[in-house]
Amino acid sequence: MMIVPDRGFRGGHVIATDGTLAFDYHGFSSHPRFIVRYWRKIRAYFPGWRGSLVDLSGEFWTEAWFSRYQYRQPHQFLADPTERALRFIRQIGQPPSIADRNRGAFL
Repeated sequence: MMIVPDRGFRGGHVIATDGTLAFDYHGFSSHPRFIVRYWRKIRAYFPGWRGSLVDLSGEFWTEAWFSRYQYRQPHQFLADPTERALRFIRQIGQPPSIADRNRGAFL
C-alpha cells in the first residue's frame, strides 16, 4: 500500500501489508497500529495533513507506478538502491508468527 498525501501536502510512504501486519524501514508492526501512528506523526510535522491509502496490488514497481507517482526508477539513482533494499529485508528476518501477532507480542 501507499500513503498518498492530498494535493498541497507532502509525506507519502510505501508499506508492505497483508492488512494485519505492516512492514517498512522500521520493521514489522500491526497494520492498524502503524496507520494510527503514521497519521499522528505526520500531522505533528504538518498540522491538518490529509492523505489516503492506495492499494498497489499488481502495480508496485512498474513503469506505470514510477510515472504516476513521479518517483525515480532504481537505475536513475547514482547507485541502484535495489540490492541495498534486499540486504535490509534479509537483515530484518521473518515476520512475527501468527501466535505472536495474536498475543500482541510485536509493535
